[in-house]
Amino acid sequence: MNATAGPSDLSRGAVPRVLSAAMDFQLSPTFDFFGDVHLTASIKELTFSGSTRTQRFQSRRKTALLLSGAPVAAGEPRLAIKGYDPVAYFTPGKPMPGSAEIALDWDGARWQFADAAHRELFKSDPDAYAPQYGGYCMLGMTVGSRGDIDPEVWTIVDGKLYLTYDQQSLDEWRQHQAANIARADRMWAQQQH
Repeated sequence: MNATAGPSDLSRGAVPRVLSAAMDFQLSPTFDFFGDVHLTASIKELTFSGSTRTQRFQSRRKTALLLSGAPVAAGEPRLAIKGYDPVAYFTPGKPMPGSAEIALDWDGARWQFADAAHRELFKSDPDAYAPQYGGYCMLGMTVGSRGDIDPEVWTIVDGKLYLTYDQQSLDEWRQHQAANIARADRMWAQQQH
């Protein structure tokens, strides 16, 4: 694997903790204003290796990966769903950015809300409003990956919120929705132990 280094942990050889991958392509990362590393490549095959299983993923389309390079201070919770209000997906039924001033720490993450009433609704029943898989990409979780999301691309199925990376991923996920939910649920459960 060839990679062009930049000003992040990636340039010091850090590997994401979630998975290791045998990759057969060249990477040229770019770094955005927020310190995130964007990797784009045409991928023929990836082999994800973990302590309990190996997954093979084949793709004919261009794949984009995002590794968060933004530092999080020790003991600080991660910002859930990029600061969007999880309650807003249910009421008023559309994505809305939350406010850092109206926040709540829950389940290892900091959740932001558009208003105090939404924070109180979430606080009273967080499992009813929190997105599935900790807010990570629903399609990525089908292969055990905690993928990046776009909070503007979402769906609610059986009263549960699901987020994904882009509209193409959502369309792909919907083709086998029940099977994808079952597979992602299993992968998420394995990661929680």
